[in-house]
Amino acid sequence: EYHGIVRTVVLTFKDEGFMALYKGITPTLLGAMPYEGIKFGTVGILERLFPSDEVSPTRKMIFGGTGGVMAGLLTYPNDTVRRLLQLQGSRGPVH
Repeated sequence: EYHGIVRTVVLTFKDEGFMALYKGITPTLLGAMPYEGIKFGTVGILERLFPSDEVSPTRKMIFGGTGGVMAGLLTYPNDTVRRLLQLQGSRGPVH
């Protein structure tokens, strides 16, 4: 029945309505906020701990990468719950 992304979107819209295309968006948005906050917060802390007058791409990559790793480590459990909730919705209506 589902053959490709366009057919899937059309069938989902037809069977469940427009809002069905956005199932799972709330946990996604709620998970993105702490992730981005931790990432940017970590970068800000690193910039204060290791001040520099010159702009270095290497420094930005190291600080950004460290921020991303910290955010991932701290928000991973929430991401797992979000994915499980999305999978629940992908199984279709329960009869």
